[in-house]
Amino acid sequence: MNIQRKKHGFTLIEMLVVVLIIAIIVSIVVAVGGKVLRDAHANQTKINMKVILTAVQTYSECDPNNAYPPDDAILAKPGDYGGLGREWAAYSRSRNLYQRLLPNDPDPRVSKKLASLGKDGVGPNYGGNNVFIDGWGRPIEYWSNTGAGGSPLLVSAGGDGKWNDPAGTPSVSSDDDIRSDGR
Repeated sequence: MNIQRKKHGFTLIEMLVVVLIIAIIVSIVVAVGGKVLRDAHANQTKINMKVILTAVQTYSECDPNNAYPPDDAILAKPGDYGGLGREWAAYSRSRNLYQRLLPNDPDPRVSKKLASLGKDGVGPNYGGNNVFIDGWGRPIEYWSNTGAGGSPLLVSAGGDGKWNDPAGTPSVSSDDDIRSDGR
């Protein structure tokens, strides 16, 4: 008498194949998700820059001399502030621009333009003062007449948070720096 048993469950090979397929799918989702997140931060940075530049342009139109807000920063060398020279200068420039545009608003049109930034475009710096920030929460550096044709320039350190040129020259950028002039 030959009794046939019914098979219940999966073999070890079948289980390993299923686990492998799931691992491949998870790795694809994680890789794509990281790129989507980086792109979202970069897009938020570009939107913030566009809003800030519009406010700077409005400030210039309200100024009797049609001047852009000055880019006066506390100039710091790379070794200053515990090695935060360029980063400190970026915070300083962003803080000073914020203080020139909002608390000392020469015209309500400027603050109206900046109202759309909300919490995604303004954050505190080391001293607790507000600064304009990029999609990663880092300061957006402001240069008054350094962009194309002498226009204002905004620069973000990008996803890696590192400035390519520690001396603070805006003409050189690392591959992931985001500039308002598109270079």
